[in-house]
Amino acid sequence: MRSVVLAVLLVFSGWAAPNGQAEAAPLAEMWDTVWSLPNKTDPAELEQYLDHLATAGFSGVWISLAPFYWQGGLAAENYAGEALESFSSPNPAYLAYVDLVLDEAAERGLQIAIAPAWGTDYSGVRPGIAGHSEPALDDFFDPDDPQNGQKAYDYGFLLGQRWGGHPALYAWVMGGDYYFGDSEPSTLETWAMMSAGLAAAGANEPVTYGPGGFASSWHVFADEPWLDFVSLNHHCLSPAELQSALEGLAVYGKPVVAAEVRYEDDDPPFCDPVVLVTPQDILDDAQAVVAAGAVGYVYGHHDRWAWDPPALLTLGSPGEVLALDYLGLSDPEPEPPPASEVVLVEPNGRWHLRVEGQPDWTFWFGVPGDVPLLGDWDGNGIATPGMYRPSSGFVYLTNSIPADGSVAVADAGLTFYYGAPGDQVLVGDWDGDGKDSLGVYRNGRVFLRDTNDTGIAHMSFWFGQPGDVAHGGSASGVADGVFLYRPSTGMVFYTKDLPTGDVATVDGSFSVGPTDAMAIGDWDSDGIDTVGYHDAGVVRLKNTNTSIPPEIAYEWGEAGWSAVAGVVSAG
Repeated sequence: MRSVVLAVLLVFSGWAAPNGQAEAAPLAEMWDTVWSLPNKTDPAELEQYLDHLATAGFSGVWISLAPFYWQGGLAAENYAGEALESFSSPNPAYLAYVDLVLDEAAERGLQIAIAPAWGTDYSGVRPGIAGHSEPALDDFFDPDDPQNGQKAYDYGFLLGQRWGGHPALYAWVMGGDYYFGDSEPSTLETWAMMSAGLAAAGANEPVTYGPGGFASSWHVFADEPWLDFVSLNHHCLSPAELQSALEGLAVYGKPVVAAEVRYEDDDPPFCDPVVLVTPQDILDDAQAVVAAGAVGYVYGHHDRWAWDPPALLTLGSPGEVLALDYLGLSDPEPEPPPASEVVLVEPNGRWHLRVEGQPDWTFWFGVPGDVPLLGDWDGNGIATPGMYRPSSGFVYLTNSIPADGSVAVADAGLTFYYGAPGDQVLVGDWDGDGKDSLGVYRNGRVFLRDTNDTGIAHMSFWFGQPGDVAHGGSASGVADGVFLYRPSTGMVFYTKDLPTGDVATVDGSFSVGPTDAMAIGDWDSDGIDTVGYHDAGVVRLKNTNTSIPPEIAYEWGEAGWSAVAGVVSAG
């Protein structure tokens, strides 16, 4: 119910809480502004944009359902050639893209505020914006029309039926940039009836009003019963003026949000003086929001709010970063991943873990002829041993590091038939679930399985050629792909991502020359797997997937020993 939502708003600490932020108690919430998101983005841009919001720390974004009139109004087509067409009978195909916006936002824990009909374009005194004809009367919320209230109510009811209660929807924004301050109050019926329609349809999200930004009009409708929190709109205020204006709105006893204040990289011609808004200005505004006790700040970037062509290039802009960091919304610098370590295995099945300044930690696992494996089979962050027996096609895995000097055995349930005798076996986290599983390389074709048991491959594709040696690893820092070593030339080829088709692409290649034993790991904790190898008692590790010489080398082991790698613990 709306009363419950409002109680949460007033408490603030639980208002947003996207991306696990509630525990951090941010100073205020921060949303982005992309009014044109429904009519100017395509699905690929949408995903990239929402991914950025989620990782950067934004609470969400404010959008306009109807395109601006100067963009073509209700006839403006989205990426798929669909237009909203009418407030009385909105095009379902256009609304379907907004469904996608909300669903994708919900998956990322983001919040969407929707402005149903931009005030300056579609209500009150007909705008007649220069260069554009006026909107058709049927598509206009006209206070002089006897049917205006019913039309606004019906439109609100339709939207409330479709999206009310959606997990990503947190607010409805009536109005929007109303240019005519003297006549703005005449639009009251439009917004009151639209809000009533939303509520009647069960859409109990909070309602605010986006007032005109060119006069002291942010008090308009602030005391109306349908208005749940107060929004301020003015692109020309200094930080001191912004703080004073926000503090003045506290008289209404409702949560206050600084919406549509100065936009980064903007130089509004209607401001006096006309100056470019800098990153420091954005930080100053965020500080004014907090000093005034407002619960939220709606950030904007000049090239993003209308989704101009460089919009995606503005993600992570300096002002955005400063404000998010100040408000306590950006994640702290993540801890670097633990470094991989090389583990050596003698041909007779004796394993060696290197312990700095002490004798090796050793244990016996497998029999002569077995191929050593190392992986995080249970997802606990520690890689543990495994063996593949080419003579029979069986795999033996354990979820623990065997005791020093012990003879290890496979865990119950982790012995299974896999592949065919003579197959190469490789290790990786193919599906991103945090657990390593196995793959098979057979004469230039890769077969990958997401679980450690007998069964058909979950994915297969061609990569390389017969005679290549395959290893799993992440050259992208995200998902595990496949590295191939070609003994005939000493070249390494890798694919960053698992292919969606039948043939993997080569995303990079480099030379390492002849080597006896290769292992793939993240040696410098940068999240990228690179090549290491062991020859004639020397371990050499590269920190880049290039042909430059290895950055690390140390003497260890004997010629003929195999090498595997992972994050290990000696107890």
